[in-house]
Amino acid sequence: MKLLVAFTLAILTCLMPVAAALSGYYDDPAGLCQTAGSCVCHYDNNYKIDLNPLQTSATPVFAGVVDDEASTLSYSYSPCSDFTTSSCPTSNAICQVNATSGNGISCGSTQGSYFTADADIPSEVVLVYPNGAVVNGQQLTTHVILTCDPSADPGNISVTFDSGDYTVFLNLNSKYCCPVNFTASAYSHGSSISPGTIICISYLLVIDLLFCWPFILWLELCF
Repeated sequence: MKLLVAFTLAILTCLMPVAAALSGYYDDPAGLCQTAGSCVCHYDNNYKIDLNPLQTSATPVFAGVVDDEASTLSYSYSPCSDFTTSSCPTSNAICQVNATSGNGISCGSTQGSYFTADADIPSEVVLVYPNGAVVNGQQLTTHVILTCDPSADPGNISVTFDSGDYTVFLNLNSKYCCPVNFTASAYSHGSSISPGTIICISYLLVIDLLFCWPFILWLELCF
């Protein structure tokens, strides 16, 4: 009985790293997320944020989201590639439409988009879309705050506020805003685990068990 208890505790302890590897999500990736594409950024230790799975077509991923502070304004957003609509015939990633006039205006483009950190909250990742329409001599820009929610697929956007200085702030709440390890197969957007991944998992289990036997013996002596 003592050996059974010891073995169970050891297995649970040794499988924790495997469970972490399979989960795919991590709370503290290292450094700043460096821009690696229009909607992809990489951390220093093989973690990344990749919004590409949200982009399933050339149409806006999120369309007609109303600004709670200005109900006549609505926004459409496409994270990874520009789009055009009848209201916004100019290629853009964020289109603002005025319900009163029916006219739309570009608030930013994926051309030149980049990742940065929030000035007040350094751990908060922000995706910036520059090169919007020029209004009163000022070019519109949109800052999209990325909020990790593993249960939100595809997620949603909300209008944080329009600063009034030609910058729009949106919040994207999605599982694809979560940092993920490059090699974590659990983050597979609906695909099955590959044979190579199964081999790697088996290897980790064997290594874990080999290194855990001393721990098992120690527990057996202590109990």
